[in-house]
Amino acid sequence: MSGCVFRFEAELSIGCATALQQGQAHLDNDVPGAMDNVIAALLKAAPNLDKLIVVGYGAPFNQDTTGCNTKFWNFWYFDAAPDDLLFLTTERRRSLNDIISNLNSVLSAAVDRANSGAGAGKVAFADWNPKYNGHRFCEVGVDERPKNRDNAWFYNVPTVDDGDLVAAVDDQGSSPDPSTCKATAEASGSWTDLMNCGIARVLAAHPDLIVPQSGLFGLFGPNNGRIGHPKPQGHLAIADAIFEAAGRTGPGGFKAGWCGFHVTQYQKDNPSDPNSHYHLDVSVKDASGAVVGTVGYQDAPSGQSVHCSSRLPNPVVVTAQNVDADALLFQYGGQHFGSNDQAHHCNFGAYDSGKREGDCGFSC
Repeated sequence: MSGCVFRFEAELSIGCATALQQGQAHLDNDVPGAMDNVIAALLKAAPNLDKLIVVGYGAPFNQDTTGCNTKFWNFWYFDAAPDDLLFLTTERRRSLNDIISNLNSVLSAAVDRANSGAGAGKVAFADWNPKYNGHRFCEVGVDERPKNRDNAWFYNVPTVDDGDLVAAVDDQGSSPDPSTCKATAEASGSWTDLMNCGIARVLAAHPDLIVPQSGLFGLFGPNNGRIGHPKPQGHLAIADAIFEAAGRTGPGGFKAGWCGFHVTQYQKDNPSDPNSHYHLDVSVKDASGAVVGTVGYQDAPSGQSVHCSSRLPNPVVVTAQNVDADALLFQYGGQHFGSNDQAHHCNFGAYDSGKREGDCGFSC
């Protein structure tokens, strides 16, 4: 992802083609034997285990859409070398997804080898990749600009368009010594240390770089160190895949039947200001009344939908309209209704202290 998407190390990076080649060579030459050794060691250490689960990986992109073809997530932008921009083309996304697919094939094959030998049916492969369909980057009709879009199950940073570049400011914080950090970072084995060292070395060599959306990027840490990692809802999907591989019901399951949600709509601070928006809290419950998904104080510009993902198969979609008197609009799968819909048992009160709230039900 660094060499093919973010290019944190700029020209110090090995480049996308080389990164993909090296990744595939590692899968072909190193991972199969390493997995055989790890599985064999675990089976030997725990001969009475019920099931050993090998967990796969998830492809980050929808590789078939075209909306991302003109987007890029470069960390740096060389004003004199725009060809360095790594546009998220369908070809690039497909190449990155292929690495994940190949890795899952290697892991699954290792499980098959173990079960044909000492594992004797004790080893299973948990493939959570299909569960992320519809929740990847660059989905149909999606603008990846909003940071950490609700319905994406991977953490992200904002996407940048061609016209959104701004001059860099020196807000990198305390960076490592570019003259000595490489050896230290390589010795630590930390990817974060390696990337921070690369950033420091680029800054030392090119102090006048342009940084896309300055201020949103800095040294790796709690704010951006989890780029590409699953969000909580994504972890629920992974947990479900693990439980399914073990032949059990996972925590991401839900009771089907008549589900419901509770919505709080916060009024605009200044209704006459077009930049003043509604905000929404959404809490989704399954047929048992258990809370299975939430969204807190989500920005809701008039006419733009807020998606609340949950353990249910589809997100609950809430749309605030233009003025306070307008009904909220809801969608779950093929069900469409408003906050005044009696068939869906909707019950919303009047505004009080800057907000109104209510409940609706739906078939799930």
